[in-house]
Amino acid sequence: MYNVISECSDCKGTGLYSGFAEGLGSAVICAGCHGVGAVKVLLKEFTERKKKSGINKIRHPENCDSWISYGEFEKMFPKQGI
Repeated sequence: MYNVISECSDCKGTGLYSGFAEGLGSAVICAGCHGVGAVKVLLKEFTERKKKSGINKIRHPENCDSWISYGEFEKMFPKQGI
C-alpha cells in the first residue's frame, strides 16, 4: 500500500469550493479537503480482480436485455485483463 498526497479534485487545490449554490464571487471552505487543497489517498496495488460472492447472473451495461453467468463473465473479462 502507498500513501499519496494528491491535489483535491473538488476544489482543484484551492481549498475553496464554488460552483453549486454559491453566488458569483463567493465560495465555501472545501468539504473534500477541509480547506487544505490536498487529500491523502491510500493506494493498494492491484494484483487481480476479486470474486464477488452471492452473484449468479450478470447483465452487461451495453445489452440490458440478456444475462450471463458468472463463469461466462470470467471468460469474457479475464482477471488480469489490464
